[in-house]
Amino acid sequence: MSLNLIYWSDPALWIINNFTQDYLSIHGFSQNVSSMNFSKSKRPYIKSQKGINKTYYRYFNLSYLQVTLKDGEKLKRDFLMYSESKGVIFCCPCLLFGNKSAFATTGFSNWKKAEERILEHTNSSKHRSNILKMKDRGNTLGRIENNHVRQVEVQHTYWINVLKRVVAVVKSLPSRGLAFRGTASKIGCNNNGNFLMALELLAEFDPFLSNHLETYGNPGKGNTSYISYNVYEQFISIMSRQVLNTIIQEVKASRYFSISVDSTPDISHIDQLSFCVRYINNKGEPVERF
Repeated sequence: MSLNLIYWSDPALWIINNFTQDYLSIHGFSQNVSSMNFSKSKRPYIKSQKGINKTYYRYFNLSYLQVTLKDGEKLKRDFLMYSESKGVIFCCPCLLFGNKSAFATTGFSNWKKAEERILEHTNSSKHRSNILKMKDRGNTLGRIENNHVRQVEVQHTYWINVLKRVVAVVKSLPSRGLAFRGTASKIGCNNNGNFLMALELLAEFDPFLSNHLETYGNPGKGNTSYISYNVYEQFISIMSRQVLNTIIQEVKASRYFSISVDSTPDISHIDQLSFCVRYINNKGEPVERF
């Protein structure tokens, strides 16, 4: 069991502060008694038999965690938690929000009068006030947390939609042998290259992309836009690795293949070496890959 799990499963270990109050009000707590050891709940008492005093022991009983109503219905006392380190029980709402009762301070362990004392505590105004305080705090903070989660999800969806459009352009340009970059990297500039030109063209018919380019089109260095050359170069690298892996898998699966190697000088008179792989795919068709 992790230290974090042990901490939250034992109320005697809790450090009562705003964080603990907030966390438990939102997430609640678990009695989790099925795997606990109750040996530390052992409490001695003296009983006289035939003039001889004998020592006996009482222990915590799981029945303390539920109450039987007059109609026979059994309800959980889910506000109680057993402390395995001290062998006592605490009322968690009262421990969190304050009460002078043993259930909220040292922990309760008078097992002889357990049912009586638990009933008294349950019916006390302070206990009921703390129950409501914990519930109200959890509801309020829960709404705040849910709103934060929704905001994160909206942002997550937004950037996914941006990247879908970016990836579509990144896939299209190489398939036509077109360069990405121009002499400028600004939206609205005539020399900003094919990548930004394609995004601008799509934006004329795509309100979402149009709004994105208007808001993030020229954000400056260090600001997120996902339309910079750094982003599309990463996608080019990812796609090239995927294409290469696919070719390798197809060649390995083919029984027959050949390799041709050739070079040709580019515009700067530097030789560019190329490999051409020819093989038969699983449909029996000849394929060439460069």
